[in-house]
Amino acid sequence: MNTADPPSVPVCAITAERLRLVSPGLSGPGAEVHALALEAARPAGELSTPARVRHFIAQCAHDTEGFLRLSDKLVPVSPWTLEARFPAVKGRHHARALLQAGEAAIANLVYAGKGGNGPVMSGDGWTYRPRGYLRAFGRAGYRAFGAVTGLPLEEAPDWLGDPSAAAIAAAAYWLAMGVNAYADADDAPGVCRQLKAVPATGDDRRAWLGLARAAWP
Repeated sequence: MNTADPPSVPVCAITAERLRLVSPGLSGPGAEVHALALEAARPAGELSTPARVRHFIAQCAHDTEGFLRLSDKLVPVSPWTLEARFPAVKGRHHARALLQAGEAAIANLVYAGKGGNGPVMSGDGWTYRPRGYLRAFGRAGYRAFGAVTGLPLEEAPDWLGDPSAAAIAAAAYWLAMGVNAYADADDAPGVCRQLKAVPATGDDRRAWLGLARAAWP
């Protein structure tokens, strides 16, 4: 049992204290919001052992940058960073104009035609931007995530920006993709392969798993 928890806390429980051990930069209120959502969703993923929970939390931590954001963050950035990150941004003047237009305009451009999205004017780039505890991306990605979980994510994409709904979606996806067998074997590359996460053995994912292992020993 983690020493940050009182003796009555179950070994598999997702608590604010444990999330903050994984992500020390997470605020107290933020940790509470995520912990409540993820703990409520835990049965949907059959996350019934510390090993399963630690692998699940490590993947979620990676995709949300330590539970700091459920949605891809495109601003604030410099024009130089925006130009360097996205080939669709053509020069500094274009980057400045996009930053003035706002985050939705940036997403509609840089994600247009990707992941099953339509062209810029369709608005799909913003509607189906990377979101959720386990990131779904693009209209096709939301559709596939929804098909696996039984949730209407293509029709109601904003669900993945809400902690409670996003947690249910992540847990259901985790179970449907058969990830627990790999978590039970402590097979981190296998977990990533099942989730189609890239890179399967990246240093960042290994670091999150190490932190999660300390919170759920």
